[in-house]
Amino acid sequence: MQGGSARGLFQFQPETAEYLIPGSSESLEDMNTQAALMKEYLRRNKQDKIEDAYMMHQLGPSRGRKLIKADPEQSIKEVIPRRVRRANPSLYEGETVEDAKEVIQKKLDEGAKSIEFVKDPIAELIKSEKETGRKPASVIEKVKRKK
Repeated sequence: MQGGSARGLFQFQPETAEYLIPGSSESLEDMNTQAALMKEYLRRNKQDKIEDAYMMHQLGPSRGRKLIKADPEQSIKEVIPRRVRRANPSLYEGETVEDAKEVIQKKLDEGAKSIEFVKDPIAELIKSEKETGRKPASVIEKVKRKK
């Protein structure tokens, strides 16, 4: 939600990041850390479609599932609480669930166009650490060990 402490492309809260990958909240601005966090989030929540994963991430598991399963013609007001709609007006300004899903898909499409995805984020992080002296690779090493 707006005004919170979420950071980075996928807007992870530091607490969520720490839950997913301990130590990751220290490098939330790093694109590869964000990619690793989303990968771990998707692994844990087993969502096949990126828009479903985004809804689960943005709304939390309970509300996310409710929106995913809702009738497309259902009023968004019946599915998403007022305080969540107010905090995210650009996502939930439409009338129906279908309107909200279309806005979410459009935002994801726009976001994908604006970033360069790294084929092997772990290798890139290690390379970046060597070049810059920063330590974000330690976060990704924890992801590698979980596999």
